[in-house]
Amino acid sequence: MRVRKQATPVIDLNAIYTITLIADQGPITITPKVKRRTTPHAGNIIRIDGIVPLLVDRIDTISDPGDRAHAVTVLQSASIVISDSYNADWDRQAGARDGGQLRTTYRGEIPQVTIDHILDLAAQLRVQLAK
Repeated sequence: MRVRKQATPVIDLNAIYTITLIADQGPITITPKVKRRTTPHAGNIIRIDGIVPLLVDRIDTISDPGDRAHAVTVLQSASIVISDSYNADWDRQAGARDGGQLRTTYRGEIPQVTIDHILDLAAQLRVQLAK
């Protein structure tokens, strides 16, 4: 019997999301930004800002244009942090998983985008960026 390997879906970190939030200011474009750094106390850290394009499937479920613009406004300031250091203190935080190895600044303000959606995305990114 042969075991088939399934390819892990690749998240497009070059994705772009464009929206007009304020009519007289024109459209804004949001792109993910990945930053890597190493610190003595926290180890290797990857921070992803501009996560809106990575959540387009969730954002597109919001039918009201005003609610969608609000969601983008909230999410454009959210970030994901991936760390290789485990810290049990993070286990009590709603925006963290795996002892703080996966974290988000997002607080779950949008019903269509939960903290779990963001942390699931972070888990996929951890696998993808570890290569």
